[in-house]
Amino acid sequence: MLNKFNNSVDFSGHNVYSGLDVHGKSWTVNIIVDDIEHRRFTQPPEPVALYRYLSSHFPGANYFSAYECGFSGYHHHRKLLELGIQNIVIWVSIPLGNAADLPITNKEKVNKNDPVDSRRLAQALQKNQIKGIYVFSREHEQFRSLYRMRWRASKENRRVKNRISSFLYYYGINPPSELKPEYWPVSFINWLNQVTLPTEAGTLSLKYLLNAYQYTRTQLLEVTKQLRKQVKTHYNDIYKCLLSIPGIGPIVAMCLIAEIGDSSRFK
Repeated sequence: MLNKFNNSVDFSGHNVYSGLDVHGKSWTVNIIVDDIEHRRFTQPPEPVALYRYLSSHFPGANYFSAYECGFSGYHHHRKLLELGIQNIVIWVSIPLGNAADLPITNKEKVNKNDPVDSRRLAQALQKNQIKGIYVFSREHEQFRSLYRMRWRASKENRRVKNRISSFLYYYGINPPSELKPEYWPVSFINWLNQVTLPTEAGTLSLKYLLNAYQYTRTQLLEVTKQLRKQVKTHYNDIYKCLLSIPGIGPIVAMCLIAEIGDSSRFK
């Protein structure tokens, strides 16, 4: 590692493995070099800080790192790659499920802490026991976020519907069956807007529930509209192909595109 010509440190041909336990305010880093645990330390939550340490202590080496996917997303991953650190993002699985999972026992799950996690990551990376999960492009990842926004809007709209149905049942208010309340058509909504309870407080309670329903419904329709616009702009060919399959409609087709992405990556 010592260059015999100019006495400078040179790690060319050596691999440096960094296990990263990523948090919002700091990272716990464990470094292994040539089967030897070099050091464990805490650093600011920035890829540049890790790169500066590695390049100053191990110039010329091949840098590898890994961290668990979670709240931090993949922007750290992309930045590490830009800096020349061959990073992967992994799942943590109990028990071991596939090559993208980090082996962990129930005991290790109970006793999890940052130093243990970072060491286990570095060791698994150094022994080639793990492989990274598939990371979408930034553009597709954000399209997926838009689809998931629709999913959450639909879920919230359904919750408000259930609250209104429970409210009516609690006070013994039975909607006319000919309005088909199970489908929430416009005629049923109009009927709900005309319902009054014996007290002002009860009528106001129903009014606020209906306001919440109208808000979530408007948001759901707007997100769905924008989602279809994005699909037809960026994924129109695969979207039409999916719609040609019996049983797959627009929403399911958009779900498959958003969550799977490029299906050719599968064997």
